[in-house]
Amino acid sequence: MTTIMVERFRCLVQACAATAAVMIAGIAKADTYDLSMMTGGAQSSLSWAGKHLLLEVTQGPTTPINTVLFKFTNQIPIPAGDTLPSSIARIWIDTGAHGDLITGVSIAQASSGVSMVPGSSYTHPFFKWHKPVVTPEYNFTVVPESNAAGIGPGESLVLAAALASGKTLSDVLDAVDEGIVPATASQGLRVNVVVWHILGSLPYDDAGFITNALISEVTPPPPPPPGTCP
Repeated sequence: MTTIMVERFRCLVQACAATAAVMIAGIAKADTYDLSMMTGGAQSSLSWAGKHLLLEVTQGPTTPINTVLFKFTNQIPIPAGDTLPSSIARIWIDTGAHGDLITGVSIAQASSGVSMVPGSSYTHPFFKWHKPVVTPEYNFTVVPESNAAGIGPGESLVLAAALASGKTLSDVLDAVDEGIVPATASQGLRVNVVVWHILGSLPYDDAGFITNALISEVTPPPPPPPGTCP
């Protein structure tokens, strides 16, 4: 009897440790996407930058169940011998056919020096000829209008999207995945950004980018299934 009780206690401790590990990791689930270029000042020389622009869609253990986080990270390297870094200066979210998915978006966190505010959901010139057409509901822009106020190399900004009643992180991820498939792109959730000074101090080096492909997926391991303890 004593041996069985000890084994049950040990199993309980292991289950609690597994749950704690998930919480400490800080992620319930996280999908990361890169971006692809839509159009810009020097199209042939700027498309490579999309692989250095990352969007992480996730929820953490302290995130309200009805909130999903969109984390934007700039990893574009500064050109050798140049001192002017790139900067994500505009962000748009187009929910496509999922207008009932999100009720509002706000800035939750940003690197020091990054200063963005909600803006009007206009169609930027870089997006006007993109097919399917982009019609964003949410927009964020740098204030003041300076390169330093945007998301520079190594910096990030997190948007918090409030979900409509009954909607979940899985619904958002499904909508984003729908948006990166050409046949269903107009129906899915698509994220667009405008990046300034991709080539440093050279002219005509701004471009627009859009969600492109899933590059990593993190799913925490589940706790031990019931019935595994004596």
